[in-house]
Amino acid sequence: DTGPLPERELARRAGLGWMGKNTSLINEVYGSWIFLGGMVINRKLETDSPLEADCGECDRCLKACPARALERPYLVNPHRCLSYLTQKKGFLSPDERVLLGNRLYGCDTCQEVCPKNANVKRTCLPDFSPGGEEKLSLEELLLLTGKDFKNRFGHSAGAWRGKTNLQRNAIIALGNSGDPSGVFSLIPLLDQGSPVLRGHAAWALGRLGGLRAEKALNSAIEKEKEEKVRREIRSAINTIRRNS
Repeated sequence: DTGPLPERELARRAGLGWMGKNTSLINEVYGSWIFLGGMVINRKLETDSPLEADCGECDRCLKACPARALERPYLVNPHRCLSYLTQKKGFLSPDERVLLGNRLYGCDTCQEVCPKNANVKRTCLPDFSPGGEEKLSLEELLLLTGKDFKNRFGHSAGAWRGKTNLQRNAIIALGNSGDPSGVFSLIPLLDQGSPVLRGHAAWALGRLGGLRAEKALNSAIEKEKEEKVRREIRSAINTIRRNS
């Protein structure tokens, strides 16, 4: 998805799988848990035949999509897809934030419910196997410096959107968690250098609520210069007062 080649359609025509209703290519052996790549050459090759297979009457993916991004079979609205939203830069709308739930990067719901992905063959290639069991809490993620982020994630595809996106998503996850202890990690972010992080931290504090959050927001709005962030702070204060 980073270049002009339509890999899924080319793979379908090559007989590597068929297009699922969730718009993922489904392989007979590995399901849709596959990586696709293409190569442009200057030589004619023997033509392959597409597979004669489809999803039949199954519509589990359409029913399971949290954002209803699968508007109908074989059609995804990319601007509603949660995988896209986790990678979208800048401010997310309040509705988009709620839809993200606790997702930090990507969304595989439409693949997880697909029966074609049940009991599929696992890869024998170590490079394509899941990584180690190292875990990072949301609070620890918010404390990462640029150097820390590069050391931990720089080798992975998840790093290409940068630290701010991942930390913004962690803030949203805290706001959606309903855990009042998240306030302690969010308050310092009101003084953070990025307006995106400050604005989303204000929103998350409004979601979690409480006197400590309201006091921090009242203090932050007096020194905040960015109007977009100020609007987020005002909205968060109003949310807390309504819910008090």
